[in-house]
Amino acid sequence: MSIRFLILFFLFSPVNVHLLQAQTKQDKLNHIKQVFAKINHDTSLTQVTLDTEQFLEYTPDGGGSLTGYFNNKTLLKINEWVGLSYGIIEIEYYFDKSQLIFAYAREKQFKLTDEGIDHTKLSLTFEGRYYFSNNKLIDTKRTGTGVWDIGQDKSAELKEEANKFRKLLLSRIK
Repeated sequence: MSIRFLILFFLFSPVNVHLLQAQTKQDKLNHIKQVFAKINHDTSLTQVTLDTEQFLEYTPDGGGSLTGYFNNKTLLKINEWVGLSYGIIEIEYYFDKSQLIFAYAREKQFKLTDEGIDHTKLSLTFEGRYYFSNNKLIDTKRTGTGVWDIGQDKSAELKEEANKFRKLLLSRIK
């Protein structure tokens, strides 16, 4: 075997192709985390908030709100907050160049006591991080369980909701 053949073999072996893909994925995740941090540290963003009846088809027990964070007329972040009889669900959607890149979902439930439900104390029961690139889910990190999650893939629902909320909030910006 020639040296040239060995070099080409190791260069394009499945192990190396896998490493190249992993590096690309890590680069994408690093970029998403940088955009996320930049958006959350920007105190100059303009907020537009909608009440429950302006973005939901039903009225949950605890109400809800949808807040868009804008840099001029560019939507960078959406915060969806929904109060339910058993707790709250909050989902943050992050955008880069008008595309969903990250969604962060949390579910908190009211504490159960011997006397019933304590509506003054919430505990985190579910947390999910969903990373997107080119409109495709590239990574998910989930901890805990909740009613919202129930162990199913939420990426399609997150993309659909983000797109719907994005259009709605963009129609409200002046």
